Order: sequence, then C-alpha cells, then structure tokens
Amino acid sequence: GDRVIIYMPMIPEAVIAMLATARLGAVHSVVFGGFAPHELATRIDDCTPKCIVSASCGIEPGRLVPYKPLLDAAIDHAAHKPDHCVIFQRPMAEAEMVAGRDLDWQAVEAAAAPADCVEVEATDPCYILYTSGTTGRPKGAVLAQPAMIANAVMSHHAYAMTADDVVLNLLPLFHVGGLNIQPLPALLAGAGVVIHDGFDPAAVLAAIGSEGITQMTVVPTILGALIGTPAWQTADLSSLRMMAIGSTDVPVALIEAVHARGI
Repeated sequence: GDRVIIYMPMIPEAVIAMLATARLGAVHSVVFGGFAPHELATRIDDCTPKCIVSASCGIEPGRLVPYKPLLDAAIDHAAHKPDHCVIFQRPMAEAEMVAGRDLDWQAVEAAAAPADCVEVEATDPCYILYTSGTTGRPKGAVLAQPAMIANAVMSHHAYAMTADDVVLNLLPLFHVGGLNIQPLPALLAGAGVVIHDGFDPAAVLAAIGSEGITQMTVVPTILGALIGTPAWQTADLSSLRMMAIGSTDVPVALIEAVHARGI
C-alpha cells in the first residue's frame, strides 16, 4: 500500500523499479524524468510517497539533464517528505547524496536479499497515472491490479507477441501507451525489450538492425524524424515485422514511406 514515485530516464532500471514495487505490494507512479521541481512536488504532495526512485541524470538530444538537483528542489518545495530516495548513479554525471535520506541503487542492490511476492487483493491499487494538469491541478488516476494485468494481456494478444520478439520501446514510460502496449506485454510474452534513453533517429535505426528489433510503436512525430534521417533508406530493417503508429492522425506520406521499406 505504500506509494513509490519513479522519476527516472528511459533506462532498464525504470522498468525494474516498477516491477519491484508491484512485487512488494506497493503502488508506483512513474513521473516524467526531468519534470520541473514544482510539477514533481505537486505529485509528491498528492500521493505522499514513502520512497522516490531516481537517477543522477538523463540524456536528451544534445544535452545531459542532471535529475538530482531537480529532485532535491522538488522535495524542498513539497510539504510531504519521503523517507528515502534511491538514486541510480550514472557514469556521465554523479549526483550528490543527502545523508540519512538518499541510498545508492547499486549499493542497495548488492546488499539486498530476494523478496517473495506480496499477495494483494484483486481490487488493490497498483499504479497511479497523473493527468497533465493543463486544466488545473494534476489528477491521479488509480489503476487496480486487474486493470494492469488486463492491459498487458490484451496488448500481448493484439500485437501477437511471442518469446521470439524483440520490442523497441521509444514511448515514455510515464505515459499509459508507453507502459501498457510495449514493455509489460512484451515481458509477459517472454520477449526482449530494448529501451532508448534520448531519441537519436540514426541510433534508433542502427539499433533495429543490430538488436534484431521485430516490433515497435511510434507516434507520427517520431516516425517523421526517422524517415527524415538519411540512414532511413539504407538501414537494415529486415527483422522488423510490425510497426504500430498511433496517438494522432498519421499523414499518408509517412505510411507510404513505411510501406516502401517493406514494413
């Protein structure tokens, strides 16, 4: 029943933190990594987390974003104070730790003992998904355990995922689409998941070939950036058997460009 905020970049540890909190019977809320302190503080005060899991930094196109100063400022601003913050230190920017509150992810992991799954009721909450707040204070939508399972099962079947698939996750994990239609159903199927921190079109196209990506979901903006990259015409896309495009209207020209590459 304890709440945990996950304020992390697009790295595997974000998914690990989500699954770990669910395994312990805690309720997690993924907040957009790099959110301004005021926005993060609003969510801290609303769900009153016992713990916040974060990283020292994130990578965005052309720049490095230190997360820890943003997190510290948000906690200072918030009325509620978490007991602990677990920080994943990344080599490109090491964060300063607050004694007595902050814990090093790697050190905690090294000293941890395996924990059994905690049994919960079918109606117990699992995840809190916040609205954008554009029309007022962000509102937390609570997803119960069966809702998370049903979303994963339905996406698993809709995309016909199998253990032979390798799914490329480009959509943000704080978004219901990025969470429920890619990593969770892929893991349910026993498929591999590749996560990219920072969107670099050329690097994404290269990863499709090198990682043997078989499925990916994009929005038109991402797809347009991929198609507009010179490497689009020569990239090895032979493993890609399915590309889903959604969130808004898709220009016909983008669909034709995808079909022209045999997808």
